[in-house]
Amino acid sequence: MNAPVIITDAIVIQAIRHTDNTMVATLFTEQFGRMAMIVSVNRRSHKQSVIPLLAPLSLVTVEAYAHRGNKLPRITEIHCRYPLSSIPFSAVKRSIAMFMGELLARTLRDEGRDEHLYNMIDESIRLLDSGLPGEHNFHILFMYRLASALGFEPDIAATSLPFFDMVDGVMTAQIPLHRHFLSGDEKSLFTRLARTDVSHLADIAQNVEERNTLIKILEDYFRLHIPQFEGLNSPYILSLLR
Repeated sequence: MNAPVIITDAIVIQAIRHTDNTMVATLFTEQFGRMAMIVSVNRRSHKQSVIPLLAPLSLVTVEAYAHRGNKLPRITEIHCRYPLSSIPFSAVKRSIAMFMGELLARTLRDEGRDEHLYNMIDESIRLLDSGLPGEHNFHILFMYRLASALGFEPDIAATSLPFFDMVDGVMTAQIPLHRHFLSGDEKSLFTRLARTDVSHLADIAQNVEERNTLIKILEDYFRLHIPQFEGLNSPYILSLLR
């Protein structure tokens, strides 16, 4: 019996070398959610290399054979469905793409189709590629929006209250009975982020120190709400975003 064929639009999260001639690509697909697939990257082939299509945040369409058992699906065709015009050619945007790819790799689970989440990520990539004032802060807003899309959006409606409870995700008048809360400048900075849209990216953080603070806050928030989230290994990105 022939293996069933998978055809779907997808977002490349990351790709790692598997053998000399293959890579394992982690994709967030429109039809099936997160999936890992094998793709051939034979450098001796006369075909155009697929490696550029496996860069983090590439927007592609894939066709693959879904093997039975524990074998990963094997990609037979992969095509660019939306050519990125600036991310591949900007050191800052490539670094942001790597950050976003790592974040997605550590937060998305194999839970099937999620149209809302898929569309949010797809739209975010296109926005980053389009060029926006304050793009140095884009990854911070994306991280905040991802928390919302994953189901643990902070409730900052009561901004006049002095504390933000990171565990319950709400503002509070009293110091929580645990150490995971924000107050003072950190609470003000986080509130500013929560109230900022993509047209005012430059307002989120004014310097590297504020960006560092917001990334740390968001990493802590993700740890509290996603089991097994271990934080990110790409803080070097911040040294490029001055």
